[in-house]
Amino acid sequence: SLRDALELQPALIFLHLASVSPEERLRVRMLADYLGGRWPFLILGTGIDNATHVLAVMHDITEEQRTQHALQESEFFLRQSQVVGEIGGWRANPFRNEVVWTEGIYHIVEMPTDYKPDLETALDCYLPESRERVVANLQEALTTGESFSIHVQVRGAQSGTIKWAELRGSPHYDAQGAIDYLMGTLQDISRYKAAEEELQSLPCDADEVDAA
Repeated sequence: SLRDALELQPALIFLHLASVSPEERLRVRMLADYLGGRWPFLILGTGIDNATHVLAVMHDITEEQRTQHALQESEFFLRQSQVVGEIGGWRANPFRNEVVWTEGIYHIVEMPTDYKPDLETALDCYLPESRERVVANLQEALTTGESFSIHVQVRGAQSGTIKWAELRGSPHYDAQGAIDYLMGTLQDISRYKAAEEELQSLPCDADEVDAA
């Protein structure tokens, strides 16, 4: 029966319509509309009004939908975490001239998310002195396999604002133990730097306080 067929996943549904009433045929039409939007579905005959059989395959996608929903929630949480923490992730493959940024880095450097940088253009956001240090540390990581963490300055493409950022990087190894790409994070630390400079400008001892 149809009820039994629906309990089997996946289920092959084959309905014989030779002797159904007009009311039942209307229900078949509704079923056809329902199946047509969800599963592969075939009417045998010259149309739904003159059909002799309905053939459809039904598969329960509840678990797939749950997995997709969980993935969407995880991606949303990652994006929100990057915005709040002012941090983004990056991956650079020097052998393919490929660079991948997460949304957080696009936000820091103020570039549209459809922008696709390569090894050369990914460095354009850094101020000249910082750019030289970034290149040197990337090359050293590729040569020695050592991770690095440096403070650099970047310029926002839209606002022109110069920002302090912490760039972290480390090598990734393939199955043969060779470095195949570098990966890491870039975090906006401008507020931390500003607070640090303000703290350093304060009087250091009681005599300086009195003199002020």
